Amino acid sequence: MESAIKAAILQRDRFTCIACRRRTPGKIHHILSPRLGGSNEPQNLVTLCGSCQMLASPIPVATLQRYFQLDERELLRRKAKVEIAIHRWVLRGPPLTPPPPITSEPSRTPKPPKSATRRTIVKKKARPRQGRVWTPDEDAALVADFHARLPFEALAARRGRGVFAVHVRLHKLGLGEVAHPYLDDLP
Repeated sequence: MESAIKAAILQRDRFTCIACRRRTPGKIHHILSPRLGGSNEPQNLVTLCGSCQMLASPIPVATLQRYFQLDERELLRRKAKVEIAIHRWVLRGPPLTPPPPITSEPSRTPKPPKSATRRTIVKKKARPRQGRVWTPDEDAALVADFHARLPFEALAARRGRGVFAVHVRLHKLGLGEVAHPYLDDLP
């Protein structure tokens, strides 16, 4: 699939998974597989996050169970949710706002106009690991730093992630209920 088509589909879907509504750099999913005669036309393509893409794919249930570490019933429930979301999208159709034209050349974003007050535009500092999957090495380093009682801001800065992402990951690792000197500072 051409990168211009992929970019247009991601923009059309606003870089959001149509199944779980998470912001995502995006995987483009064919509603009707090319093996079954599906095309690369925009009406046959939707944006899914990596997890939902796997759930919508023909990967065997046993493999998905090992990957997601879920029992069969919960896994099938999640697969059904993704399939229902795709069917709803097909019935509803793409958003009413037309997608940007598909061109083979990269689009250039225009510079913002200079205002009369000459305000400067402050860019947010990028988090290099934002939106990426946590690796086992990162998990081990995060747990070690957590037990060393580093502040959450330091944990986040060392991992290249946001403070909230660190909180969520610690909770998933079973450390969400552990007392930490900086937990009381957060709302």
